[in-house]
Amino acid sequence: MEANTLHPNASPRRPGRIWGKFSLAAMVLAAGLCAQGGVSLLPDDPYPLFLASMGGGKSSLVPVEGKAFGKALRIAVAEKPANHWDVQFVVKSAAAAPAGSTLAFWFSARSRKGDGHLLATLKDKAGKAVFRKEFTPGSAWSDEVVGGPLAAAVQAGELTLILTFGWQVQEIELGGLALLALEAGTKVEGLPLPPQARVTASGAAGVPAPAQVAMAEAEEELPPLPGGVRRFAIFKWDDLTGRPDGVPPPFQRVADFVASNKMHASLGIICNSLEKPSEAYCQWIKKRAVENGGPFEFWFHGWDHLMTTSNGRSYTEFSGPDYGSQKTHFEWGVAALKEKTGLAFRSFGSAGNQYDATSVKVFEEFPEVKVWLFGDPKAGSTKFLIPRLVEGERGAGRPDYANFMKGYRSKRTAEALLIQGHPGGWSDAHFGEFVKIHARLVKDGWEFATPYEYYQYKSNERP
Repeated sequence: MEANTLHPNASPRRPGRIWGKFSLAAMVLAAGLCAQGGVSLLPDDPYPLFLASMGGGKSSLVPVEGKAFGKALRIAVAEKPANHWDVQFVVKSAAAAPAGSTLAFWFSARSRKGDGHLLATLKDKAGKAVFRKEFTPGSAWSDEVVGGPLAAAVQAGELTLILTFGWQVQEIELGGLALLALEAGTKVEGLPLPPQARVTASGAAGVPAPAQVAMAEAEEELPPLPGGVRRFAIFKWDDLTGRPDGVPPPFQRVADFVASNKMHASLGIICNSLEKPSEAYCQWIKKRAVENGGPFEFWFHGWDHLMTTSNGRSYTEFSGPDYGSQKTHFEWGVAALKEKTGLAFRSFGSAGNQYDATSVKVFEEFPEVKVWLFGDPKAGSTKFLIPRLVEGERGAGRPDYANFMKGYRSKRTAEALLIQGHPGGWSDAHFGEFVKIHARLVKDGWEFATPYEYYQYKSNERP
């Protein structure tokens, strides 16, 4: 039934990026929608967004020969789930579309055994289906299209595209994905995908379209970096906590992104979440730890992440409390991780990156913790310090590509960049900004490492 396309208890997690609420009204009045190209409701390269939005099953990006798109999403369902929606992509639209326009979704598909089964659904802001159609791709590539009329105008992020695959055990590949808003009344049956499925209706006013703006930022040309030098991008993500079914959806979204991009990153645990954790939370950490072949280093972000004020001055977990309190919190956190997961902390970052002389003394009493994230060289610590050179967010929980670039342009020749983020507070739009930052780093050839991996690299260079 339509109501079950997205299970009511399933979080619409890991949606795609949103470029902002651009009004298309002036563009449409000025030039109308171009029936050949239309207005793209997905970015030019939507594959990372689909990978990041995957729920259930396994997905990856694979090369394709003999097709214009050159790469495809591979979705593997190893065991038939209880519900078909247990394996799905859920992505949000990246641009506005006017009422009455025809929305069309194109893709090419094939299945390994020739008996694939998938459902494509597009829902409007009221949750009603603009279109809903099942497809059964065979072993050879088939080009598909489905469409329907849009009842009411929408802004970016108000359409939800859902592709579900949990009908059976199967392996399906999808390529050439495009979602466009076309002129009202356009018949989509048999309509071929335009040669360039991009925004073409920029209008006489010369207003750039959302996807064009975003891609122009991400593809900014910078001088080539010197060769023969390894450079490490280290994502320092803060404030991981658990819940009965594992972790909050925003952390699952970044974890899926990291895994699908075959990169390493780091997550800071607030350790009182390990005092009475769910088994699912503990297993989530163990499965994804680099020690067990996963992509994450889990670092110590304190016991309770206390940040408050007292008598008009800031007072944080590791800046202000006495030696006994700070030492106890450090001991509790280290012991909790070891007891619940069998892992050991190798890196540390304090709440608000605040410290005092007492906390430096405490750090030194835990020799197994080698790395101080955003450590202060003036503090007199023997720990390995990774400095703060660029900002990944404009304030906690707000990734901002333009703000990142302000620092990155002058610091991109550094050997290592420690980039802070708070994924638990990222909206869909913020996640899109992070994806752009990642794309910039990929373009420039950075290696994605954990803090401790970088420490090991530097230690091996030392005599």
